[in-house]
Amino acid sequence: MKKLFATALLGMLFVGAANAVTLTLYYMPTCPFCHHAKDFVNDYLRDEFPDMEVVTINVSEREHRDRFWSTVRRCGYSAGSVPVITIGEQCFQGFGEATRDEMRGALNAAVAAAAAAAAEAEVATNESASEDADLLPEEPMPGTERQSMRAIMDGTWDMSVFLITLLAIAFASLGVIIFARKK
Repeated sequence: MKKLFATALLGMLFVGAANAVTLTLYYMPTCPFCHHAKDFVNDYLRDEFPDMEVVTINVSEREHRDRFWSTVRRCGYSAGSVPVITIGEQCFQGFGEATRDEMRGALNAAVAAAAAAAAEAEVATNESASEDADLLPEEPMPGTERQSMRAIMDGTWDMSVFLITLLAIAFASLGVIIFARKK
C-alpha cells in the first residue's frame, strides 16, 4: 500500500515535468542556419505543439558557454558547431530538411511519453484510491459495457479519443516494462 502510494506520488511529480515538453536551441546570432532553425521552431513547431516550451540560448554570451559545451559532450558531438537543438534526451546538430522531420518525430515521441506518464500516474492514483476506500462496487453496473460498446460501434464516441487512450496505455505499459527490467 505504501509502495503504491509512493509510486503514485512519484508518478504525479514526473507527469508535471513531462507535460512540459522542452526544446532547447543553442545558437549564435551570426549563424544563418541558426536563424532558419529559430524560424522553423517559431513559425511551425509552436503551432503544431502549443504546449512545448522553447528555450533559446545564445552561445556567444560567455555565461552560456559552459552549458553549451556540456550539452555538446552529453550529445557525443566532437565539434561545437551550432545550431544544437535538444528535445528531451535527443540531440540535433545543424539544421536542414531532414532535421525538421527528425525534430517533429522527437516532439511526437516526447508528447506521447508525457501522455503515457500521465495515464500511468492516473492509473496508480486510481489503484491507490480504490485500495484505501471500498466505495466502488466490485461488479460494473448492469448495461454500462454495452452502452460504451454501442457508442463506439455507432460512431457517436470520438475515435480520436479511443486512439489516444489506446496509445497512452501502450506507452504506459512500455514504461512499466522498461522500469521493471532496469531493476
